Amino acid sequence: MQENVSNSQNVNLLAGFATKNIQKERFLPFFFVVITLLYGGLKMLTYVTKKVSCEIESFQNTLYKYERLKRT
Repeated sequence: MQENVSNSQNVNLLAGFATKNIQKERFLPFFFVVITLLYGGLKMLTYVTKKVSCEIESFQNTLYKYERLKRT
């Protein structure tokens, strides 16, 4: 009888260990997905910011040329 109890305890310990491993294995890919999305979002934000900055500069140059032409 004592042997049966210890076997069931061993099975429960192994099941608990497997559950913890599965939870860790689920967390790691989720962590990488979140990091990848944050990195991609940051890259996209910097790209859009640079493009908008260039467009604003171009528009300001156009306005400056227009004002200069208007004065002459």
